[in-house]
Amino acid sequence: MNAEKALEKAVEKPDFLAESGSRLYGTNLPTSDYDLRGFVLPPMEYLFGVKKFECRELEGDHKVFSVHRFISLVMKGDPQCTELLFAGKPHIVTCSAIGERVLALRPYMISNAVFNRIMGYSVSEWRKAMGTKAVREKRTHTEDEVIQHVRNTFHPDRDSMDEIIRLLYKDRPVKVISSVSGLGSKRKAQVEKYGYCVKSAAHSIRLVTQLTELMKTGYITFPRPNAKLLLKIRKGEFSKEELEKIYKETRAIAEESRKVSILPDKPDRNKVWQSYTTIVADCLHYDERFNKLVIV
Repeated sequence: MNAEKALEKAVEKPDFLAESGSRLYGTNLPTSDYDLRGFVLPPMEYLFGVKKFECRELEGDHKVFSVHRFISLVMKGDPQCTELLFAGKPHIVTCSAIGERVLALRPYMISNAVFNRIMGYSVSEWRKAMGTKAVREKRTHTEDEVIQHVRNTFHPDRDSMDEIIRLLYKDRPVKVISSVSGLGSKRKAQVEKYGYCVKSAAHSIRLVTQLTELMKTGYITFPRPNAKLLLKIRKGEFSKEELEKIYKETRAIAEESRKVSILPDKPDRNKVWQSYTTIVADCLHYDERFNKLVIV
């Protein structure tokens, strides 16, 4: 069996797969899709770097990451990957021994790094909900050169580069302008009907309440305890003014939670990658294809 076929076989039976999206949050409607997310330890060629595999998008909006990519995203604070670590048994489709070992690394992977990422997603969703977008002053030629120099010198991945740019421009004034004309037909129709995009509004408020719970307890509860509130938002049962008040209050609580966070400031990268190395070594020990190669 060649590497590509071995990868296809592995992706078909990932080490971990769970419901994501509204069915995990408890906010699904009768028309809601099933979104599945998970990870897999790919064949040896991909572990050695001979071939590259980070993520496979499957039919039906399902995604399977390599274990390495999944761990990297969690340690950077990616909301969707972080959520999977808290999916309860009713939402887990499959979980192998490797999957259990990766999930056991949760205390070492999650840190206060999640705050800016999740808050950033929430703000982005809120602007979509309100039909607005943030516009910063255009970068100067010199600034573009500096940013390109950072890219060429340090070769950061996309997520890291986005964070670098965010930090560089965090104090630069942002102008919020209308972007209703740039919305898709569904979002535009919602804004015209309710005064806001219901789906993005629900996502925004869900994200900040999840963030508050995670900062204070180190845990995220699914389905969400405020699922009824989120469903009311999705159904457009609040006026725009009522919704703005809810968002303002929940965001303020989330920002205060950062000050009392029980999470470590940084993930324990040494612990995580040492454990990952052990998982890979153990897997290769029982890998038929790898053992044939060693014997030859």
